[in-house]
Amino acid sequence: MPETSQNIRHIIVVVDASGGKTLIDRGSGALPEIRTPAVVSGNVAELCRSVHRQLGIPVYALRCLRNEIDPATDAPRHQVHLVESAGPLDAASTNWRAVDCSQIRPFAIPPDGSLFDLQHAMQPRPRDRPWWRAGFAQATRAWLEETISSLGAGRIRSVEPLRSWEIAWLARVTAEHGTWYLKCSPPPLNIEADVIGRLMLVQPDRVPHVAARYSAGSGFLMAAYSAPLLSSCDKPAAWVDAAAQFGRLQVAAIGAAQDFLDSGVPLRTSADLQAGISDLLGERIGPIQRLVGIEDDELDMLRDERPRFTDMIGELDRFKFPPSIDHGDLWAPNILVGADGPRFLDWSDASITQPLFSMLPLLSAGGITAPMRHDRHLRTHMRQAYLQPWKQLLGRRSLMRAWKIARPLAALHFATIYLDRILPLIETEHQVYDTLAWYLRLALRHRD
Repeated sequence: MPETSQNIRHIIVVVDASGGKTLIDRGSGALPEIRTPAVVSGNVAELCRSVHRQLGIPVYALRCLRNEIDPATDAPRHQVHLVESAGPLDAASTNWRAVDCSQIRPFAIPPDGSLFDLQHAMQPRPRDRPWWRAGFAQATRAWLEETISSLGAGRIRSVEPLRSWEIAWLARVTAEHGTWYLKCSPPPLNIEADVIGRLMLVQPDRVPHVAARYSAGSGFLMAAYSAPLLSSCDKPAAWVDAAAQFGRLQVAAIGAAQDFLDSGVPLRTSADLQAGISDLLGERIGPIQRLVGIEDDELDMLRDERPRFTDMIGELDRFKFPPSIDHGDLWAPNILVGADGPRFLDWSDASITQPLFSMLPLLSAGGITAPMRHDRHLRTHMRQAYLQPWKQLLGRRSLMRAWKIARPLAALHFATIYLDRILPLIETEHQVYDTLAWYLRLALRHRD
């Protein structure tokens, strides 16, 4: 799904902590509407600010109830959002009044006239996330006030919602004496605090520090850092250092592999990769092929390569790389670059597997083009820096052969993660399917 800066219609369902009441226009009886760019990948900060400006009360985004896609452009046409008021509904500006949610009858949304039934959309379901339910924001604020106070940071000044979607809820928490991020994730992605906790014992300067666990929200509170993201940095040296430090982190974590597994981090073996490739290229891709955006001829080429992929898996196994931690989502936006070196964020897709897989997203995604304007051989320099710590395990020639074999297999490894762990969680944010297609095309590009 393409991201767009064009404003679209957002219908806002503002509920109190009980979930029983909502706001409507005092004159027309309609739910509030605002026009801002579409919410993509759960980035709700601007949406929440716009609702606050229009209604006069701060809100926390809970979930997207409807994401209507224009078939002509494949972009959002309108969205319906459920948000929780940070205070009583009667604190809203005088243009609005509170009514029972049961009074909101199904209504048509122009211009296409699609019907929206609020009662049906708000029905609880077994797989609902904690942050999809009214009352989550109020309970979370209470937990944060108690926790921040116990950390000696004084009173909370603000809790700013940043993301709310199927795979995470994220807020920035600012207190009198510090700033943190609260992140909540559903199973099977709620392993991140455990991963970071183990990595803090291995190389504490390479990960954000966990300050507290929030079991009711399936989340954790982590320290914030003032360092910029690698995605905003065009200095090649910072990219090279990130690659080098990640390689050192993986080597240092080899001895802790069993500890990660005992903490619930999944093990992804060669047999798992073989099975995942069969799923990717078999019947499971059919029902989602249109959403993924992969063509029949591309799938046919991948299927033709299956015997070769099998041979490559066997050859890579013979190098006997010790399994270590794989980040699972190592993009530049998930790396902080500060004076003390990089810190690696967002470990929810981590696994114990072939370590050479990890670098593919960082070397392949579009963010690398800016620093490459200053160093056209940046990818080579990053590869060399990353592989340096591994040279003690393999000779240079063997290491380069392993690296070459690992590239298409890494793409398939990440594609299987999306198929197995990410896409089953997605209900409205269908742009996530694009990433699966990107990985499948990378497998084709690197197969030679």
